[in-house]
Amino acid sequence: MKINEKIFSLFLLFFAIIFLIFVVGNDLRFIYEVYLLSRSEDLPESNKDFDNIQNLPDEKVLKEKQTSSPVNKVEGIKKEVKKIISSSSPIFSRYFRSKNITLSKEKIIEYTNQERIKNNLSPLEENEILTIAAESKINDMFEKQYFAHTSPEGKEIVHIVEEVNYDYILVGENLAKGDFQSEKELVEGWMNSPEHRKNILNPKYTEIGVAIKQGLFQGKEVWLAVQVFGTPISICPQPNTTTASLIDFNEKLLEEWRKQLDDYKVEIENSKTIEEYNQKVKEYNSLVKKYNDLVSTTKSLIDQYNLEVNKFNECMLQFK
Repeated sequence: MKINEKIFSLFLLFFAIIFLIFVVGNDLRFIYEVYLLSRSEDLPESNKDFDNIQNLPDEKVLKEKQTSSPVNKVEGIKKEVKKIISSSSPIFSRYFRSKNITLSKEKIIEYTNQERIKNNLSPLEENEILTIAAESKINDMFEKQYFAHTSPEGKEIVHIVEEVNYDYILVGENLAKGDFQSEKELVEGWMNSPEHRKNILNPKYTEIGVAIKQGLFQGKEVWLAVQVFGTPISICPQPNTTTASLIDFNEKLLEEWRKQLDDYKVEIENSKTIEEYNQKVKEYNSLVKKYNDLVSTTKSLIDQYNLEVNKFNECMLQFK
C-alpha cells in the first residue's frame, strides 16, 4: 500500500513539473517578445525616415511652375509692314538731246539729297545692295524692252530687293526714260511729278540705290534711270536671337525633366524598401530644385525677350 502511494505521489509530482514548465515557458516567451518590441523604438534614425520625407511637391505645384512659350510677334508685324511699297508712274522726256552726255549715279544721288536738305530732311545714304537691285531692274528693262514698275513676268521692285537679300521695312521706286541733258534735269523731272517727289521727300526712307544706263530701247538710243528707296529692318532694335534660342532650349530641357519627375513619382510609389524609397525621394527633390530654378531663369528670359519684341513692334508701327 505504501509503495502504491509513493508511486502515485511521484506521478503527481511529474505532472506538476510538466505543467509548471509549460506555463512558465510561455510567460517567459511573451516577456521576451515584449522586450524586443520595446527595443524597436530605439532603432537608428536612418531607419525611421519613411514618414519624415520633406519637399515632395505635389502635382499642382509642379504645374504652376511650368512656363509657356513666348509670343513671337516679330514675323507677323514684319510681313505686314513689308507691303508698303511706293512706285510712281515713270517719267520720260521726248526731246532729242546730244548723245555726247555722261550721267552718273553719284550725281543723281547728290541732287536728290539736295532736294531733301532743302526740305529739312536727312540725306539718303547709298546702299550697295539697293544699287545692285536698281542695276538689275534697269538691265531687265533693256533686255525685255519694257518701261514699267512691273515686268512682263509680273516681277516688281519688292521681288528684286528680296532676291538680293535686302531685308526692309519700306521700299520704293522711281523710273525715268529719255534724253536728259544732266543729272540735275533728271532729278528736277522727278521733283515736278507729285508721286516721284513724294518718294524723294519721304522722311521715312534712309537709303537709296541708283542705276543710270544708256542703250537701245524700242529702236531708239535713250537713257533709263532707276531710283530704289529703302528703309532697312535693322533700323529698329532687333530682339536678341540668342535669347530666343536659349528659351527654346530651356523649354525642351524642362519638358524632359518634367517626364523624369513623373517617372520618379511612379518609382517612389512602387518602392519596396525604406532605403529605396528614401533614395528615390532624394533624387526626386534634387531634380525638382533644378527644375524650379530653370523655370525661374526661363521666365526672366521670356520677359526680357518679349520686352525686346514690344520695342521692335513699336518701332515698326512708325512706318505704317
